[in-house]
Amino acid sequence: MYLLLLLTLTLFPLVMWCQRTDGSCLISNMKVFKNNVVFTLPGLSRCTKHICRNGKIEVYEHACDFEGQCYLANSTFQLRCIVYKCMVQMMPLARRTQVALLENNCIDMFGQCHKPGARFPVHKDGITYGSCTCKTDLTGNRINVCKTICEIDGKVYAENQTFERDGKPCMKYVCDHGTARVIEAGCLFKNKCYPPGEVINNQCKQFKCVQKDNSGYLTFEIEYFQASCMDDKGVCRSPGEIFPYKQYKRCECGVKGMVISLSCLS
Repeated sequence: MYLLLLLTLTLFPLVMWCQRTDGSCLISNMKVFKNNVVFTLPGLSRCTKHICRNGKIEVYEHACDFEGQCYLANSTFQLRCIVYKCMVQMMPLARRTQVALLENNCIDMFGQCHKPGARFPVHKDGITYGSCTCKTDLTGNRINVCKTICEIDGKVYAENQTFERDGKPCMKYVCDHGTARVIEAGCLFKNKCYPPGEVINNQCKQFKCVQKDNSGYLTFEIEYFQASCMDDKGVCRSPGEIFPYKQYKRCECGVKGMVISLSCLS
């Protein structure tokens, strides 16, 4: 079922013309069009083109004039996420050109189109809503119905409510206009949370909490940073440092990756 938006009639050209020996067309305003030349007639739609064929004026191409643009007959086109179709109906003395609405879709904050029932983020009145649904009202107009609650992992959180997600003990969120926004983030290491960028010392081995962007999705991971040697008193020694170790007077700390070695001389 189509919703008709624009209706125009393209009458057969009621102009005087005569057939000339060279096949050109002479119309009533004394303008001459050569044979097989395509043109528009004054007083008719600028989108309807005519052609002179062996001294006769014929319709060459039908199109719809919609919002200042011409669209060919039977073609579909999209404007602001709404899909239209240019339709032409033959009548006894005229051709009826009409623009029909095929799909009335919604547009999100990134300019992407969504069909009714789809969910997407919307920015309006200075606020970003993370969960909006495309719907149409009784008149066919498209509307965005946005939620101010968050539905995460099967649980519902109210606006401005803070919460944690299962399996992510170092992440804290707040429900912000339908979007779970991160307010605290970190890495879990031996049952303790560390913020991004913090270096963790563990038995002369150092690790770091690193934030990564995986295609727009932020993750926080523990990565090996650097290592050092531990002497017999529990003191960390840097790579290349020489120090006594147990019965040895001179030992040199060597580190390659995560492999730690001691080269000792008695």
